[in-house]
Amino acid sequence: MSSDLSVDEINNRIYVTNLNTGNSSNVLAYVIDANTNTLLGTINLDRNVNTRSVSINADARRAYLSDLESDSIYVIDTVTNNVIQELPFRAFALASYTP
Repeated sequence: MSSDLSVDEINNRIYVTNLNTGNSSNVLAYVIDANTNTLLGTINLDRNVNTRSVSINADARRAYLSDLESDSIYVIDTVTNNVIQELPFRAFALASYTP
């Protein structure tokens, strides 16, 4: 089940979170081509995740996804759609960005 989405206006992609509600999944987010409305792929980890929110800084080419399973925020390179950093948090984390 998705719980949030955010648009990368530079790369014309939509990032949709994967809120699992008890199911096991290693999908952080689904990436959709905003021009064709087709699924480009998924961003995965090697463990279960439960992403709640996503925020994009298009100028920096970064997406930030919060994970309820590990209380982390994952930093995604929006050009390659790879996880480039994990920021651990001890409390519930929601990603947000305001330019």
